[in-house]
This record gives sequence, C-alpha cells and structure tokens, in this order.
Amino acid sequence: MIYSELYNRTAIIHLNKKLTIDIISELKSAVTDVIESTREDVDLIALNFESIESIDSCGISYLVDLLKNTRGKDIRLVFYNFSGSLKKLFNAGGLDSFFNIVSSESFAEMIY
Repeated sequence: MIYSELYNRTAIIHLNKKLTIDIISELKSAVTDVIESTREDVDLIALNFESIESIDSCGISYLVDLLKNTRGKDIRLVFYNFSGSLKKLFNAGGLDSFFNIVSSESFAEMIY
C-alpha cells in the first residue's frame, strides 16, 4: 500500500515493498492526487524508499517519467531512505547522477 502525507510544502509518498509493473498504477494515482489536490502548495515531492525490497525496469522507467513530469511543473523530486542494495543498483546503472537521492538525515534537513 502506498500512502502520502503533506508536510509544509512537501508531499511525502511512502512506498511499500516493491516498485514493479504491478504497483506502478497505484503510484501514478498517488502522485497525480498529490499534484492535482495541492496545485501550488507543493514544491517538493519526496519518495520514501525505506520499505522497498525490489524494483524492476518498469519501476525505473516510471521514475524517469515522474522526474520529467515534476520538472515541467517546477516541482523538485527527491528519493530518500535507500537500502544498500538499492544504492548499488542505482550506482551501477548511473541513475544516482540522474536522480536526487539523499539520506534520511539530509531529507530531514530539507523539510525542517
């Protein structure tokens, strides 16, 4: 189950277990709800990867699309709470230089 919360001008979307083709529609819906319901109230969308155990190519493709979409709306996108194996995957694919990936501590500093 994916759920979101609003903190100041930041929408935090908590992901659960996997980011695969099976869950993409749920994530799209959550992101669309955040963007449409808050309009100018949100300038940062943060995806919490703490519970993510697996990700497939469809999940990565959606993240690329999401980045393009948020940039077009002047909304920053950040990912945080990566596990060691997820960091390795993103590093190996060069995705760590494409996305804004931060530690939990850095994210907390961003929103407080």
